[in-house]
Amino acid sequence: MSAPVGPTPPTDRVDAATLDAALSAALGRASGGEPELVVVEGAPGTGKSAALDRLMAAARDTSLLYGCGRSDGDPPAYDLLEQYGTEPVPERCAPPMAAQMLRRAVDAAGQIGPGPVLLVVDDLQWADPESVDALVHLLRRARGDRLLVVATTRPLGPGTHPALQRRLDTGLGRRLTLTGLDLASAGRLADRLRPELGAAVAESLWRHTGGNPLFLRSLLERTDLDLAAAAELPAPDEYGRQITDRWSRLAESARETLLAMCVLTESWLPETGTAAIGVSPAPGDLALLERAGLLLRRPGEVGIPHALTRAAVLQAADPDAVRTLHRRAAAISDGAAALDHRIAATEGTDDLLADDLAAAAQDLHDRGAHRSAARRYLQSARLCTDPAPALLRRYESMVDTLLQPTGRLSPGDAELLAAHAGSIPAAVVTGLAELAAGQWTVGYRKLRQATGIPGSGREPRPDPEGWHYRYAVLLAWAGMASDAATSDVERHLSDAVVLRGRPDPAFTGEEARVRGYLTERRLGVTGARELFAGLPDDPVRVPTAASLGLLARGVTGLRLCLLDEAIADLGELRRRVEDGAVSDISNGAFFAALACSLWLRGEWDRAAVIARQGTESFPRYEAPHLAAAQSMIASVRGDLAAADTHLGRARAFLADHPWPEPERLLLNAEVVRVLVDPDPAARHRFRPDHRVLRRMLGNRAPALWEVMFAAQALLWLDDPVGATTLIDTIGRDGSAPAWAGAVRDRLAGLVREAAGDLAGALGLLERAGTGIGDEVPWLRALTFTDLARLRHRSGAAAGEAAAEARRWFRLLGAPVPADVDRWVTAPAGPAGPVDPAPVRDSTPGWQLSEREREVLALVIQGLSHQQTARELFVTRSTVNFHLGNIYAKVGVSSRHDLTAMVRSDPAAFGILLR
Repeated sequence: MSAPVGPTPPTDRVDAATLDAALSAALGRASGGEPELVVVEGAPGTGKSAALDRLMAAARDTSLLYGCGRSDGDPPAYDLLEQYGTEPVPERCAPPMAAQMLRRAVDAAGQIGPGPVLLVVDDLQWADPESVDALVHLLRRARGDRLLVVATTRPLGPGTHPALQRRLDTGLGRRLTLTGLDLASAGRLADRLRPELGAAVAESLWRHTGGNPLFLRSLLERTDLDLAAAAELPAPDEYGRQITDRWSRLAESARETLLAMCVLTESWLPETGTAAIGVSPAPGDLALLERAGLLLRRPGEVGIPHALTRAAVLQAADPDAVRTLHRRAAAISDGAAALDHRIAATEGTDDLLADDLAAAAQDLHDRGAHRSAARRYLQSARLCTDPAPALLRRYESMVDTLLQPTGRLSPGDAELLAAHAGSIPAAVVTGLAELAAGQWTVGYRKLRQATGIPGSGREPRPDPEGWHYRYAVLLAWAGMASDAATSDVERHLSDAVVLRGRPDPAFTGEEARVRGYLTERRLGVTGARELFAGLPDDPVRVPTAASLGLLARGVTGLRLCLLDEAIADLGELRRRVEDGAVSDISNGAFFAALACSLWLRGEWDRAAVIARQGTESFPRYEAPHLAAAQSMIASVRGDLAAADTHLGRARAFLADHPWPEPERLLLNAEVVRVLVDPDPAARHRFRPDHRVLRRMLGNRAPALWEVMFAAQALLWLDDPVGATTLIDTIGRDGSAPAWAGAVRDRLAGLVREAAGDLAGALGLLERAGTGIGDEVPWLRALTFTDLARLRHRSGAAAGEAAAEARRWFRLLGAPVPADVDRWVTAPAGPAGPVDPAPVRDSTPGWQLSEREREVLALVIQGLSHQQTARELFVTRSTVNFHLGNIYAKVGVSSRHDLTAMVRSDPAAFGILLR
């Protein structure tokens, strides 16, 4: 989306004419390839929907995608996206992944007509948060798209759709506000009329009335109603009295018809739809309701004009009659609709319904639909007669809340946990809340404070409710990331196996991950391969249920530097996560592993996309492995400030949560950062975590991915013996790639150089230069840099080796060390010691932006515009926009000409051709 010119106020107050003009202008800009977001706020009855109707009527050449929030309770996840025609989106799908499906719908709409795509979100305040977050992710990457997003809404509270509101508040969109009270004014009115209510109730009333001063005042003046305790707020009296007055004057059959419609739906249904629950409109009833302003009609269908109309009718009707209609509706409905009608038909508690709701919640939980499961468990708890199961279902609701990407516990939840502190269920919820926030060490400590710890007795038994199993899994997982003794983690995992009753898919994945880590700690990375020995070689053929095996095999492939295998496995896992077939329970680990695999293979632009995608998928905190991966990408590109920022975040996290596995990746990132530093003193200032190095030296079979950086670190720390110990492990088990021998020779040569044996060092580097392939181009560039330096120091001609190093640095788009350029033309002759620290020089070539490089790298590989859009999580229009910018910069007019130009001189573009 194009950045606004000059400061943009967060909101503009407008009348209807100004609003029409603003929307028309935004549509014109969208037609010219400037995507835009406009949010129209206002109280009910202020003209938002009418303005939207006028815009849609006037926008004749646009392709319309229309969706509307639902006011009849908590909508299912991705309900809005499916209204836009996307394929069904599983609730477990994270919003960045769901944005892919929305992108495809926008692309398809853009092919229909000559004009832009107009994407409408009506009643944004009721839209499901997952869809809105997916829309925000789409807008973040929109460049050159002919797209206008218009949302209408009542005033949004601070906690409603926060990502979209942050976008508006930072000027990346426009908020146009129609008249109505703001939250502060509503609070002052409530304080004056009903000071005993407090701020929370005042905000609830403000949201319910949409800030309409008449509606708000009418409710505040209801002295017969306990507003603080009301489970459901009624329609405001001013509006409600009007609706009730119109309704009471109708014929009885018309009143029954309208009431039946309000029970069945909040929007549209067939004209004869109420007959299903025993209410058939008499001749003329529908016309009468339409004249009274209580009904909307379109061919074959009827609808309710407004959610407040529905609320007023249900409020005015006899409660017994409403419950009777809901019971009839439940009898003809199934699934979620039947449960909702049964809830509405219930007065007081109902244990049978509570049990059915709990069963439905369990099914939703098992399918990864955690927000819907949390709601059903909470409904079940409220309908229970017995407080014991009610309490457990409240806990279940909290667990499913925390399993959502952005789930947070409410103050009421916190009070309940405090009142039952020490119990196993409360400990599970408390510990899970800390882990979800990235506070692993705190979570481990709080989990261990529970009383009645499973496994502490003589014969622990499976817990049919699953709480003890979850507790043991969380202890093992938190202990793994908190540097607990491996024996303690093994004991926790053993308890989990004994205590497992009914499998919980939300926790069995974590159990399997801990088991994988423990197996690796016992047997080394090659021994851990036994965990997935039975998987098909082709990752596409790996069953969905075994997707965790793809993660384990892919990460192991990276650590063994079997890059083709790693990229195939992790790429297939990424596709499954994007399509919603599985959820990512790895906290971003697979994104980091895939990014690192691509980084090592020299595909830095794709690696940057993957790492960024992983970070966006986990908004609670930046996982340390993702931060380390992003630092490595920034380092080799020469953006040392960004590299240091990511390193700082990873270090800060691991200082509080000493998790051994990400600590190894952090060491890699720190070594890469020093390798590219132009300051020779950086190597002398290098201070890694010695615990990580000691653990690696104590490992019988450390992984090549870590060894080649750890050995370099030990050399800088003046520990050639330790470095040699690690170097000697390379290739020992026979699983190393063909180029591993060259890495061993390079590192061994650096050990010889540090010892003053230039002849021996040069011999090893000569052999490394022969053996290093182009599978790992940055390592190849480093190897020839070292070779050129040693030739120069030995008095031999260094030009050929330096030229090869420079060629690979330029192909990668990396800064070329100044020494390399100098050695290309330096005459042979004796030279004294040369500090190998690189001094960076600007890389020649076309000055493309990061996004342009990402698009170019994929297009040159032969990917179509659609495939490129999918890979980068953007629309085809955004791909075209970036390609157009590239064409203008390099002076070509077609993809064919661009491809030919890049292939003739890839180094000028910093593009690695394979």
